[in-house]
Amino acid sequence: MQDLLNTTTRNPADRHHETLGQLCKSYYQLTKPRIIVLLLIETAAAVFLASGGDVDPIVLLATLAGGWFAAASANVINCFYDRDIDQIMERTRWRPIPSGRIRPRDALIFAAILAIAPLLFSPISPTSPLLCWLNLASSPTS
Repeated sequence: MQDLLNTTTRNPADRHHETLGQLCKSYYQLTKPRIIVLLLIETAAAVFLASGGDVDPIVLLATLAGGWFAAASANVINCFYDRDIDQIMERTRWRPIPSGRIRPRDALIFAAILAIAPLLFSPISPTSPLLCWLNLASSPTS
């Protein structure tokens, strides 16, 4: 397991981030935000239908936030899982993990933080953390 977490494809002499903004951008890219937007549109529609058109804005925002964290965590785990394949493919070799901008261990820590974050919304939407963890547990990459 230790070898799994320490494998990296980067040259230690390389400097990948000149600024904190570049580092944040690399972590943000791990979440695959363009995919998440599509999921949140569907989630908002489901909340609208489930509420019969009378949407509580607080519940909607909490559900969307919990959904964002769950999807982001799953996407980071997927990036971790696919890092070896991503390095081989021309289109994906410059993603944060295969390019060495983010270490695999750090990506897993980031995924864990994202998976725990829905607890912040549990007083408003108690199902958000449960759905997040069920999603991650049922993922074929976990």
